[in-house]
Amino acid sequence: MKIAFVNPPGRQRYLRDYYCASIAKSDYYYPPIDFVWLSAQTAFTLRIFDAIVNRLAVDSLITQLRDYNPDYLVCLISELSLAEDLAFLQAAKINLTARIIVTGDICRASPQELLSRCADSDAILTSFAVLGLDQVLSEGIVDRPLPEGWVNRKTPVTRDSAKEPPGEISIGVPKWDLFDLRAYQFPIARNQPAATVLTDFGCVFSCAFCPVGGLSWRTRVIAEVLDELRLLKKLGIREIHFRDQTFGVDKARTALLLEELSRFNIGWSCFCKADLFTEESARAYKRAGCHTVIFGIESGVARMREEYGKRLKDSDIKSALHICSRNRIDTAGTFIIGLPGETDADLSQTIAFARSLPLDYASFNIAAPRLGTKLRAGQDFVSARFPEHERLQQSVDLANRSFYLRPAYIGRRLAKVTSPAALLRQARVGLRLLRGR
Repeated sequence: MKIAFVNPPGRQRYLRDYYCASIAKSDYYYPPIDFVWLSAQTAFTLRIFDAIVNRLAVDSLITQLRDYNPDYLVCLISELSLAEDLAFLQAAKINLTARIIVTGDICRASPQELLSRCADSDAILTSFAVLGLDQVLSEGIVDRPLPEGWVNRKTPVTRDSAKEPPGEISIGVPKWDLFDLRAYQFPIARNQPAATVLTDFGCVFSCAFCPVGGLSWRTRVIAEVLDELRLLKKLGIREIHFRDQTFGVDKARTALLLEELSRFNIGWSCFCKADLFTEESARAYKRAGCHTVIFGIESGVARMREEYGKRLKDSDIKSALHICSRNRIDTAGTFIIGLPGETDADLSQTIAFARSLPLDYASFNIAAPRLGTKLRAGQDFVSARFPEHERLQQSVDLANRSFYLRPAYIGRRLAKVTSPAALLRQARVGLRLLRGR
């Protein structure tokens, strides 16, 4: 049996994975984590067709798929790119004999509605963390009710259709050798090629703007994560970005992982929550090869953070950043522009707060009512904010210029440069984040 994992073409660089669709800024793009995990779960012949990163048009992709002649297509789709995705699925149905499975944010949030709109799909996979992929495909996906995590026209949709059981999970080792690793870029990576690794699924926190907080939190077996890292190093990967929403939540588990990582001699970065980050954390991360930690700050206004579930004090944020600085770990902060209730004064305060922090990088992003978030329940946000996108983009541009084009900031970054290669890397990262598009 042959399977094709397909990230369909798009007019923009859509990031469709992990139920959190967006458009990639600048030239960065990372392997779809849904496909990374699913690749670990099949023993069948598999090929990965990433039309976004390889810039394939629909006709070219269909030609390649026809030559491969798969039995199943597993396609990433998203609400953001749905019109283009449906057009591709129609072309695939006309030109191929394969059964078509779709997965992505809209598949998880509205499977029944999607089935009614998408006559060209045979089944929906609501979660890439469900197990038993090969068994489901072997037994067929059309003429029978499917197990949890799957929906077809014979499977009633229940409240639990997209729920994963809690607890530890073993998915196997992803087939990284099938991915075009040199085609992907991550903006703060110091070395290429780099790869992204997910050591857990979901999140223990529930911020109103993030869909991942609505997923059951599941941790992977550490030994399996280490096997994945060994494979990546064997394939020539020189850097890892851990895509866990909050790296280091389980301190005992993290300590075991860090102890093993210290023997890998590989650089890495991760997302952390400021009030969980301590001096002990910084020392352990640094010993294990960490060079950059990304903190979700989101707003410079404590009231806004509290309202949207990001319960952090200014002192938590400043403490974490100073701890990183003392331990020679670079820092990045993410900020959201345009949350409902944000005033012009709040925006100015957020920009001023970002400038006051000893951050090495800042990423300013426009608020989006993503599927699966509490924000999405507020229809006023959906209707009122989208027409203001251009104004909000101007605010993002202002924030980027205000943060990056400061003599003090430029001088601080140049002081960290130790080689021509490091200078070039800093320039690239700065330009990517400054452009912010």
